[in-house]
Amino acid sequence: MAIQTLTTDGGAGIHQDYRASINSVPVELLTEIFLLCQPAGQISDPLTPTLASIVSVCRHWRSVALDLSYLWSTIALYDPHQQHVPMVEQWLSRSKTAPLTLILRHAEDSEADATNKIIELATKHLPRWKKVVFSFTDIDSITSLAEIPAADETAVSPLEYVEISSNSNYDPEISTKLWESIFSYPSVRRIFWTSPDVDDITPFPCTPGDHWGRLTHITGPFTLDDDFLDCLERCKALEVLQIEDLVDSPCPLRTRHEDSITLPLLHTLKARCDGTAMNRLLEHVTLPSLHSLDLNLLFGGGLKSWTTLFERSSCRVSQMKVILDEMTSESELGSLLSSSSLASLKEFHAALYGMDNVLVEKLICTANHKLLPLLERLDLRLVNCQDGLVSKMIQSRIESASSLKHVDIVHHPKRPQPTTDSLYFSQFSLPGITVSYRDI
Repeated sequence: MAIQTLTTDGGAGIHQDYRASINSVPVELLTEIFLLCQPAGQISDPLTPTLASIVSVCRHWRSVALDLSYLWSTIALYDPHQQHVPMVEQWLSRSKTAPLTLILRHAEDSEADATNKIIELATKHLPRWKKVVFSFTDIDSITSLAEIPAADETAVSPLEYVEISSNSNYDPEISTKLWESIFSYPSVRRIFWTSPDVDDITPFPCTPGDHWGRLTHITGPFTLDDDFLDCLERCKALEVLQIEDLVDSPCPLRTRHEDSITLPLLHTLKARCDGTAMNRLLEHVTLPSLHSLDLNLLFGGGLKSWTTLFERSSCRVSQMKVILDEMTSESELGSLLSSSSLASLKEFHAALYGMDNVLVEKLICTANHKLLPLLERLDLRLVNCQDGLVSKMIQSRIESASSLKHVDIVHHPKRPQPTTDSLYFSQFSLPGITVSYRDI
């Protein structure tokens, strides 16, 4: 059609035809396209959000876009600048009464005044906040955020998700005030308090209150003390717990006469912390619904407490990732892998310092010995593992009719090639199984 128009009417005809084509796009399809143009708040985002340019394409697109109030309800900026301040004000107006998603990532080269001004503008629409993600590098930004008012008892708020990340250690009074204001909104279900550097963040304030019983997702650093355990005991709706750091309190824990703390709905536990402190926490909890475990345990602690937790909880774990930076005993590793709670394990990721040969040997299948029989995915990070041991283990699991579908092995340091293992994997070809082996 465009070519035909060109031959009869010239270039103006093409322009008219393109405009007609744009106007003929169904509103439903335009809406889906516009939603894909919403900013994500990532470093790859253009300085001027794509969505801001859509209203300039043509009158039809502008009309459709401005009629969609929820289209403007996601405000996501990486490194806010002064030019974003009027844009945010405009989007807040265009979003009308739609629930708001606010994502502000303030990196070191951001303009602090712009970030604080945007927070000030957004706070005027606080009753509409649904999801907020704030990542700050300076104290001023979080201090201004701490000034947000508590919830109006008569108002209904959609606020459900709050994520705050910072790489500064803040005054505990400021962080307590901030989270008390957030928890005054009864709709809050998911909270995240994180830092790129676990050594540089204030522990999460464990103040008592009914809000703990409403939370389904918690991520943060904690101090292992009676206040933390008391709050954890209230978390009966908790589904996901991610411990960014766990610091032992200098004060001894009081004797708890009641049964262990049972978290009936918790299915995912992630921990990046001191292994010894984590063991002390495990003494107090029972997790009957646990099925996903992601552990990065520092400074030892071993694995015995995890086996005991499995036995006490009678859980069925299907995914497990374990990183240990100190050796554990062979018997502890064997007890963990042979636990009935891991009989249905489908995904196993492991990097165990100094235990590489022992781990691989225990995963070798024989007629009378087969750990993790339902394993489908195996990812191992190995150091100085005996050459030929990995290929022997994989072959034994294949010959035992295992469920293995994906294997990813990374070995360090790089060895002179070829090795027995590298040859095995370079020649491996079996339908239904994907393998990757790297010496680095």
